[in-house]
Amino acid sequence: MHKYAFNKIIFTGALGWDLYCTFSVIFLFVGFETYVNAIIIIGSLVCGLTVSVFYNGIFNYFNECGKRDRRTKQYFGLSLCIQQSANLLGGGMSSLFIEPLGQKNYSLLMLGLSIVSSGTFIFVKGFH
Repeated sequence: MHKYAFNKIIFTGALGWDLYCTFSVIFLFVGFETYVNAIIIIGSLVCGLTVSVFYNGIFNYFNECGKRDRRTKQYFGLSLCIQQSANLLGGGMSSLFIEPLGQKNYSLLMLGLSIVSSGTFIFVKGFH
């Protein structure tokens, strides 16, 4: 894990989720076809692998932050708080926006937000 920069590890893991969201949007626009199911299964496999890299990177990053100022538990709690807040925010957004936008447009909106948020991981501060 220390062989690569944290921002590259976390960004790469986040891109796997973006790929999965992209395949879901394709499914919504193309419909239920055999080849689309195969693409979604492949996307799910890639997502599973890269999201495990993402979470491993995030937790190792917070662990490294905690070692530097001896507040590991606070960083771990902050990480879980951010994740749960994202779940609450996503649920709230879906209850507000799915009906007015429609499922396809809402999926495109969420894909855009996912890509933008993944891009922010490039700016994660590294350690020297």
